[in-house]
Amino acid sequence: MRRLIDRVARQTDAELTLLTPPPFDPYRRRVFDREALRYGSLYPSIEYADQVRQFSAWIMAQASAGRVVIDVNAQMSRHLEERRRERVSFYLSADGVHPSPTGHWMIAQAILGAWNAPAEVSVAEIDAARGEVLAGEIAKLQVDPGGLAFAWTSRLPMPRHAKWDSESLAHENFDGRFNLHRLRVLNAPASRYALLIDGKEMGPFTSAELARGVDMNSLPASPVRDRASLVMEKVVERQALATRSWFREIEAGGTGLEAHGSPELERLDAELRRLSQPLSLELRLKPLPGEG
Repeated sequence: MRRLIDRVARQTDAELTLLTPPPFDPYRRRVFDREALRYGSLYPSIEYADQVRQFSAWIMAQASAGRVVIDVNAQMSRHLEERRRERVSFYLSADGVHPSPTGHWMIAQAILGAWNAPAEVSVAEIDAARGEVLAGEIAKLQVDPGGLAFAWTSRLPMPRHAKWDSESLAHENFDGRFNLHRLRVLNAPASRYALLIDGKEMGPFTSAELARGVDMNSLPASPVRDRASLVMEKVVERQALATRSWFREIEAGGTGLEAHGSPELERLDAELRRLSQPLSLELRLKPLPGEG
């Protein structure tokens, strides 16, 4: 770790971010060699959690030198303790060491928080009474007795992996902290509306709900969520390809860096850049029969 810190400082202009290691979970401890003579990866000691905490304390001490240090160990340990109050079998590591997909998400959110990632993805706000755009990339706003219609250019919400634990996301207020995607309409004259996005009905909403703001992430199958899910699929595909390429290069005696420039990876990178662009959505709010 000292060599890494020194080389980054001397040989690059990069800013180094240090992370403490994920906690060791003795409740999920796996024994691979029941005849082992010494503690190690094949026969971990249940006290290994104490060693990990000691190493974490050393990492945290590096913050005194002005470096960015993120205490992943503390955040994951807190989450484990809180979730196990509800369900003692909950875990973030199947073998006690390597994080699960939810564990990796916990690490990612710790980094996003430390880097002050913005909470807001895209927010659209409209005053229906005045026919005025208050926030967001809104065009072609029309307000008439038949309701409201407008085009909204929206960035994509953060994609979710199917293996992330939904209760953990809710427990950490994932959407509120990193994924605010909201439509807000003030002073809508009817009491209830049908919301249509690109011609597809997303469900009824009261004028009070519209004034508070509709959480776009709660909609069952909006175009932006569908696109974000496709982005996640491509990210997973890219990671699997990069991992296979890296192992092939290592086995062939290379450094592993050669794999990053492969034509297939470049194709996926270009596709990801294209898919990640903001989407133009056609929205309409129609008063429900007898409500306008």
